Amino acid sequence: MATLKVSTRMYRVNELGDCFLLRFEANNKKSSVLIDCGSFRNSKESIARMKEIAANISETVGKDGLSAVVGTHQHNDHLSGFT
Repeated sequence: MATLKVSTRMYRVNELGDCFLLRFEANNKKSSVLIDCGSFRNSKESIARMKEIAANISETVGKDGLSAVVGTHQHNDHLSGFT
């Protein structure tokens, strides 16, 4: 029987909007799911924070990349970071 490991990381945008990175590992296979990623204000500070978050996500998932991206609904604070 395979052992499934799951980790959850929440990224705070420091305003309305957060995103979650779920990482799964089973049988030496890894996958990642990004749920929401956005900023309500899209101010200069917000954009800088979103770039930090995107860089950390990229570093975390590495060459495996993202397996799925989920936008829960069509509001800026959930979707604007995907661009």
